[in-house]
Amino acid sequence: MTRDESKDEKKSGRPNHAGSVAPEDEKLTLWLNRLWARGEPPERLEVWQMFGRNRATRGEMIFHEDFKHGDKLDVEQANRLANEIVEAAQNDCDSSRRERDYEIAIIDRNRRSSPLVRRLGPLQPKRTYALTKGDAEDNDDGLDGLDGRSLDLKFIQEGLQQSRWDKQRNDRIIGDVLTLLGSMVQELRADRHTLMTQQMAFFAQLQESQDRALDRELLREKEKFKIGLYKEGVRTARNLLPGLFGDGAEPGANGTNGHANGHANGNGTNGNPNVMNYGASRERTLVDNFLNDCEEAEISVAMFGDFEVRDGKLAQKTPGIFALEQFGILVGVRDGRLPPAALDKLLPNSGHKEAVRPDQIKAASDAGMTEGIGMALLELVNLRRRRHEEPPPAPTETTPAE
Repeated sequence: MTRDESKDEKKSGRPNHAGSVAPEDEKLTLWLNRLWARGEPPERLEVWQMFGRNRATRGEMIFHEDFKHGDKLDVEQANRLANEIVEAAQNDCDSSRRERDYEIAIIDRNRRSSPLVRRLGPLQPKRTYALTKGDAEDNDDGLDGLDGRSLDLKFIQEGLQQSRWDKQRNDRIIGDVLTLLGSMVQELRADRHTLMTQQMAFFAQLQESQDRALDRELLREKEKFKIGLYKEGVRTARNLLPGLFGDGAEPGANGTNGHANGHANGNGTNGNPNVMNYGASRERTLVDNFLNDCEEAEISVAMFGDFEVRDGKLAQKTPGIFALEQFGILVGVRDGRLPPAALDKLLPNSGHKEAVRPDQIKAASDAGMTEGIGMALLELVNLRRRRHEEPPPAPTETTPAE
C-alpha cells in the first residue's frame, strides 16, 4: 500500500490495521472488552504478583496501563491489551523459574463499589530448567514452590526457629530451676541462722556452766565436809555416850564370870548350844561400832585385808594393816563368841604378839581412819584399863547344904 492510498483510507474513516491478532487468553479478552462495551471504562489497570496462603498477598506490580477519559477500546484493542498482560505475566514467571499467580486490578475512582480484580494463572515457566521435585509443587505453608537453594534456606530458617524455640524452652526451665534453687538457698540460710542462734545459746549456757563449775564443786565439797563432820560427831557421840552413863552392871564384862554367864544367859550363836555367847557389853558395842565405821568408810579391805571362800572355808586373799589374828579377836568379841577380856591382847605394851603396834596406828590413819572411827579404839583401850583398875567382886557366901 502506497502513502497516497493510506491517506485516502484515513480520509474515508476506515480502520488501518495489519490484521487480527490471535488471543493468548480469549476469556481475558472478552472480560476486558466488556468494561468498555458496558460504558464503564477504567482509569488504570495494574497487574500484581500474588503470594502467600490462598495467594492473597501482593508482591510487585509487573504491568500497568493508564487510560484517558473518553478512550474506547474495541475487541481487537482489548485482545492486544490482554496479550500484553499475559506476556508480562509469563515473562515474570519465566524469570522467577517457578509457578506464579497474578492479579489484575481495575482502578476507577468514580466506581463506588470495591475495586474490580481478576485472577490470572497459575502460570508455568515455558523455559526448561533442572528443577527438583519440590520446585514445581505448591506448598501448603504459605510459600510457592522452591528450588534447591531456596529449600536449603527454608530448612536453615526452620532449624533456626527450632533452635530459638529450644533456647526459649531451656531458658524457661533454667529460670524455674534457678528460682527453685534460690528458694532452697533462702531456706538453708534461715535454717543455718536458726542453728547458729541455738548453738550460740548453747555455748553461752555451757560457758556459764563451766564458770559456775568451781562454785558448785566448792559447794559440794563444803556439803561433803559438813556431812563428814556430822558423821564424825555421830561416831564420837556413839562411842562416848555409853561411857557417860556407866557400865550398867554388865555381867561378864571383866571376864571373870563370863564363862558361867555365857552358859546361863546364852543359848549359843545361830541356835548352836555348843558355841559360847558372852552377852552384851560395852566392849562388844565399841568393837561393833569400829567395824561398822570401817566398812562404811570403805577402808575395811585396807584395814583387815580381803577374804574369799576356798574349799568351803573363808581364807584371806590379801593381807591388811591389822593381822588376821587381831581381826579374829575383834570379830569374836563383836559376835559374842569371845569374852571382852580377849581384847587385852590387843592393848599396846600388853606383851602379846597380837598387841596393836604404833606403826599399825599410823598406817590406819594414812589409810583413812578418821578421829571418829579411832575414837572407838581409844575408848576400848581406856575401858580395858579401867577394868583392870577396878577391884575384883567380893565372893558371895554360900549356905552349907543341910
